[in-house]
This record gives sequence, structure tokens and C-alpha cells, in this order.
Amino acid sequence: MSEDIDEVEIEEEWDETLIDVRRFAVEQAVLMRSPGESLDQIFERASRIVEYIAYGRG
Repeated sequence: MSEDIDEVEIEEEWDETLIDVRRFAVEQAVLMRSPGESLDQIFERASRIVEYIAYGRG
């Protein structure tokens, strides 16, 4: 039973961490935007930032 609780707590913390990383990536992508860029382009850049943070590749 305690193992189940620990796994749930870890998953919740990981989910919160992913949300924070995604929020950071979107903020950075917005700061790096060029005039005329679409939201799709901004979110694509944010996705690349997340991949770089998570996997070290961009």
C-alpha cells in the first residue's frame, strides 16, 4: 500500500515538474518571437525548448 502511495506522489510531482518546464518553455519562446510569427511557430519553438531540457537535443 505504501508503495502505491509513493508512486502516486512521484507521478504527481513529475506532472507538476512537466507543467513548470512547459510553462518556462512557452515563456522563453514568447520572449524569442519575431514580429509576424504565428502562435503555431511559437508553440513549435516551445516544444523544441522542452525537448532540449528533457533530452539535451534541440
